[in-house]
Amino acid sequence: MQTTFTEGRHAAEFVLSEANRARSRDNLLLAASQNIIAGSILVASGDGQPYSVLPVAGLDAEAVGEKLAISLYNITTGAAENTRQVAGITRDAALAAQGIITR
Repeated sequence: MQTTFTEGRHAAEFVLSEANRARSRDNLLLAASQNIIAGSILVASGDGQPYSVLPVAGLDAEAVGEKLAISLYNITTGAAENTRQVAGITRDAALAAQGIITR
């Protein structure tokens, strides 16, 4: 009998192209109690504010905060953590839509 293997998601697998010298990326400060999957849309209410996963209801253009990003890696933050960071795409990149996670 053959064994079936299922390959999981890879970090940044949805990135098709980026600007030179990692100009597309930033280190994103994360909010506490987040379970982020690579490809998740993240939102922050403004400069210096932590990012959190954007809920599907937040996809309405009028409800979206000013700062959007796409997480490149999986990461989970604890309930009291305010200092965890993850690399994310914030500008000038082409992404494969099927790799973007909406919740």
